[in-house]
Amino acid sequence: MYNVLTSFNKHYWDEVASQTVKKLDENWYPGGKIYLYHELNDKDLAKAKQGLSGRVEWFDLYKTVPYLSEFKEAYKDHPKATGNGRGEWRTHAIKWVHKTFPLLSHVKKQDSGWLFWLDTDAECFKKIDDKFLKSICDESKIVSYLGRKTNYSECGFMGFNLNHPQTKHFVDTWWNIYPSGKFTEISETHDSFLFDAVRKEYRKTELFDDLNIDSTTDKNPFGNSKIGSHFLHVKGQNKKQQLAKAKRRI
Repeated sequence: MYNVLTSFNKHYWDEVASQTVKKLDENWYPGGKIYLYHELNDKDLAKAKQGLSGRVEWFDLYKTVPYLSEFKEAYKDHPKATGNGRGEWRTHAIKWVHKTFPLLSHVKKQDSGWLFWLDTDAECFKKIDDKFLKSICDESKIVSYLGRKTNYSECGFMGFNLNHPQTKHFVDTWWNIYPSGKFTEISETHDSFLFDAVRKEYRKTELFDDLNIDSTTDKNPFGNSKIGSHFLHVKGQNKKQQLAKAKRRI
């Protein structure tokens, strides 16, 4: 069982997700499910579903991840949750929990197999097969991720091994930094920085598989890692244009 998950709001769907989700549906591993946590209204949702296969499952983000609303209300005035009052992304936990909360809550739902996270602005451009999955799914590890040598990890792609008995314990540890307020004690509160903080505190480095470990640069961890043969990732503004430009280089 190899399932994949992402999340997006209406802006991201219109900008890039409508394209990347279609490619994901075309190329993801046969039999694997695709879970989409969205913020679309009924009309937009009905339109978005057109042309996609039955393996794509849709979840209303705020209805299926109820703690999201509670968290936003509880920390609406906290500088580590709102970007120090200026919306600065490194300390804007409320922005990033729209990604981490559906991911962590869905890990709790799946009993076995692997569950992958893929950022909405990343595209799967090549068929996922057994050979590729074998290269990134080490059954002795609990999480596959894209590390960097001198910076925080790139969490636009992650794999969680639900066959391993310690995976959900790690996920619970990561989840608990939010309701406990512990995330406010960490210097940066975006998803990648908090993942690294929990991973390092977990003190079991042998359980984490860095798919970018052989890279000699911190740049382009998607392209330089073991997943670069199948995925590309765009950053910043004008994502649709960037994606088209990146695909011409494949």
